[in-house]
Amino acid sequence: MPDMYEIVDAGFGYAEVDAEPAVIWRYPTPDGREAIVTDARLRLGARGEHNGDDVYCYATPMGAVLSAAIWIEAKCPREPDGWTRHLGTGRHRATGVARREERAWVCRYHPGQLPRFEDGRLFCADCGRPIADAIQVPWPPPG
Repeated sequence: MPDMYEIVDAGFGYAEVDAEPAVIWRYPTPDGREAIVTDARLRLGARGEHNGDDVYCYATPMGAVLSAAIWIEAKCPREPDGWTRHLGTGRHRATGVARREERAWVCRYHPGQLPRFEDGRLFCADCGRPIADAIQVPWPPPG
């Protein structure tokens, strides 16, 4: 497995041959996906897939590149570090640092689905019922 510096260099090289000018860095991950950095966003997904919910926002483009390289070097554990917002789940990390155990309020009948916020109230995104009896669970779910 290449080290972080080799991953960073190769990722810039892969992006140079990319037909999409917005891609500044690209690298295949050991888990079969591809990491792509555009602007200050790291997107993880199948090769050629430019849409998806697994998108991490960073303070700077280089922060996204370095975080992706470190994460790939570590063989893709749970999720990359240093991000400030995850677009798919709406989670935020103001400092970019994960809390020891992140938690989320969810519908007790659908604990694997984040609720939606509407008119100042939480609603289950799966069944649509108001979540007056929400439960707090570790997030993201183990998987």
